[in-house]
Amino acid sequence: ELRCGTCGGHLGDRFLDGKLFLDTAAFESGTRHCIDGAALTFMPEGGGKDDMVFGDTPLKPAGAPPSEPDWLKPPAIKARAAS
Repeated sequence: ELRCGTCGGHLGDRFLDGKLFLDTAAFESGTRHCIDGAALTFMPEGGGKDDMVFGDTPLKPAGAPPSEPDWLKPPAIKARAAS
């Protein structure tokens, strides 16, 4: 298991099956790493904090207010017709 050196959060896993993957860096080291997408932060070269992409969060237009992912939003509730 790979953990953050700062907070101890789970970042991914390390597997010792690298020798199964011929002609790769995993074969050379004997290890393979699986990093969770949510643990990654991407910053474009020359970009600022507004251009950062966090894990599997979709890219937002610059200056857009933060929003929660769709899977966290409550389901829409439709009112019943009066009888």
